[in-house]
Amino acid sequence: RMSPLFDEDDVLDRAPDGVIRFEIDDLLEGGGSNLRRSSVIHVGGLPWKAHAKRDKELYVSLYCLHNQKSSWSVDVHTRMTLLNPADASVYDTRDLNHFEPSVCLVLLDENELVHSKKRFFDGQMAIEVRFWITKPAVGIKHYPWIDFTDSNDPCHDVALVIQGEKVHVSKAILASHSPYFRTLFFGEFSEKNKKEIELKDIDLKEFIEMLYVIYPSNTIIAYESAVQLLVLGDRFQIMCVIERAEQAIIDASTSDISYMEKLLIADKYKLTVLKVRSSSLLIGIFSSCIIHESSIYNDLSEAMVRALFEKMLSVVE
Repeated sequence: RMSPLFDEDDVLDRAPDGVIRFEIDDLLEGGGSNLRRSSVIHVGGLPWKAHAKRDKELYVSLYCLHNQKSSWSVDVHTRMTLLNPADASVYDTRDLNHFEPSVCLVLLDENELVHSKKRFFDGQMAIEVRFWITKPAVGIKHYPWIDFTDSNDPCHDVALVIQGEKVHVSKAILASHSPYFRTLFFGEFSEKNKKEIELKDIDLKEFIEMLYVIYPSNTIIAYESAVQLLVLGDRFQIMCVIERAEQAIIDASTSDISYMEKLLIADKYKLTVLKVRSSSLLIGIFSSCIIHESSIYNDLSEAMVRALFEKMLSVVE
């Protein structure tokens, strides 16, 4: 929907805002994938991410990951900047004053792509997407927003130390979802009475994203995050995280993740629904020879290979 143009800077100063930045120098050089995706951030109680895609032109998109099947709207002012991360010199900046529920801008046309490297001789380029929510979203059921950095929140009673940072959580909420945390917090372990507990070999951002799935929220799991959430859900035995991550992978298009990749994930984490859907679609589209020649085929377990073979035979019969 269209928003009025902004005549006063203080309108943006007072609006909830977010910044997404990611480097794209190899994207401009044309090597490897022609698509870059940012991680998910939360602004105004909603999850957001950005994409950069090179075709003949350089496109940059901002997406809101709220359930797009519902009727809702949000007014956003978006500023997309192409810059050199080494010295913050700006190549181009463009503003857009509407959102529906994504925005897309061409930052470089075909001719500019050819000459862009001359402006950035050290080969570094980054996209910065800054956006302001100028009017609160309507048509969305908002859940309580949890600040896991707030040690004064009365609902928090323990701090999990991850990568040197304190994440304040509720023992009861985590224990109700996870046998792992139930044992850690209330079992016969030395950590039982500690106010701070260190968790090792965990990415801080991924863990917090998992918390937003557990706690009451409207967070949508992007497929880019789904595999890491499966890892965490499996480690901490949290079924609601595993089930929602599985659904995100099921819903992902084959241009993002192939049926064979989905099957491998289903095999590794014993995801029955993903296994059934992926194997049925895979066999319906591809021949047994193509499946067998896939580089992923050899990574499947014997049980999965046998199940695939039996399904192929049933189709032939």
